[in-house]
Formats: sequence, C-alpha cells, structure tokens
Amino acid sequence: MILHNHGVLMKKLLFFLVLAVPAQVFGQGASVTAVGGQVSYRINSAAAWQPLSVGTEIQEGSSIRTGRDGRAVLKYPNKSTLWLKENTSLLVEERQNLKNTVSMEIGSVKARVPHLKRKEYFHVRTGRAVAAVRGTVFTVDRLTEESQPIIQVLFGEVNLNLYSDANVLES
Repeated sequence: MILHNHGVLMKKLLFFLVLAVPAQVFGQGASVTAVGGQVSYRINSAAAWQPLSVGTEIQEGSSIRTGRDGRAVLKYPNKSTLWLKENTSLLVEERQNLKNTVSMEIGSVKARVPHLKRKEYFHVRTGRAVAAVRGTVFTVDRLTEESQPIIQVLFGEVNLNLYSDANVLES
C-alpha cells in the first residue's frame, strides 16, 4: 500500500513539473487583447501568415504585421502593453519571465511598461537603435527600414542606444 501511494505521488509530482516548470522558466506569451482591421501573424519565420484574433498567445519568435487599416494590442504577463498602429511589422525576439525584446522593422508602436523587477528588462529594437525602459510610456515610429527611429517619451525615461558601424552612442 505504501509503494502504491508513493507511485501516485511521484506521478502527480512529474505531472506538475511537466506543466508548471516550463511556464516559469520560459514565461507566458503576450496575449492579444484587441485587433482591428487587417492584422496577421506567424509563429516563426518559416510559418505561413494567418489572421490574428483576440486571445492569441504570441510566443518568442512570432511576428505580427498590421495592414494599412490594422491595429493590435499586446498585453504581457508583467502588465506591459504594446499598441501596434497601421503598417507595422514586429518580431518578438525574446519572451521570458524577466526578459522581453521586440524588434520593429517598420511602423509605429506605443509601449507602456510598468516599473520592472530588479533584473527584469523590456527592450524595443529598431534596426540600429535599442530603447530600454522601466516604468515608461513611449512611442517609436520608423517610417522605412533605412530610417532612424523617432522616439517620443510620454512618461518616465528611455535609455536609448544608437548603433553605428563600430560604436554605441548612449543618450
């Protein structure tokens, strides 16, 4: 009888580890909370584009693009929010519990990032610039893939690193 209970306990523990640990190690995806107009996504660069709908979980490696009338809102587990405007192309480069990086190829994004934990970060990358934020509301606009981003800070601070061919400029 004791061996039987031990086996059941081990099965329950294994079941818990299989389900709970990956979510803690890799984090949940960003949840799509609003979609308007033409918006599509793909789970990786080899996958086909498909329509984006409210409730979709966007994982690391996924891309989102909005059409000329498209808009979307992403909500992260840490309460960070990204608003994607029309004609925007965005890649979720890194999505883990304490590390979030998105890369915007072109378009406009507004971000609201709450005060983060000590080792937590949220980065928005645009070609040769990276905006690192904590407790901030800001917008990033990039008109073409070759253009420099236009960053407007609405609240808080943005640490901006501009990359040239050989060095990093901080402002």
